[in-house]
Amino acid sequence: MNKLTILDCQILRFYLPENELRQKITEDVSLGAGKFDVVTIGILEVKNWVNYKWILSLKPYFDKMTANEKNAYDLEDILKPVRDGLSVNDELYALPFYAETSMIYFRNNKSKLTERS
Repeated sequence: MNKLTILDCQILRFYLPENELRQKITEDVSLGAGKFDVVTIGILEVKNWVNYKWILSLKPYFDKMTANEKNAYDLEDILKPVRDGLSVNDELYALPFYAETSMIYFRNNKSKLTERS
């Protein structure tokens, strides 16, 4: 953990192995301990966190935005599969700070891979 002060706000940053970090965050949120003001969760946690009512829909926040703000923050810029993964019943509950995908390229005339029928 290290301390950082920005704009008179003290920020404590924790560096933990992924599995330990997820366990600590989930435990803190489930108990309502309030140790963390901001946490990051992955796409796999969103549906459970919604079911446990640990996070709220972002719809009211986007509904309050002005037309200029909505234009500047275009939700359509977020890839649909990412939006879908962060949504429950067509309501968005989290926003990505990054998204990634994997691809494989190969020359079909040099590969033994064949199309499955």
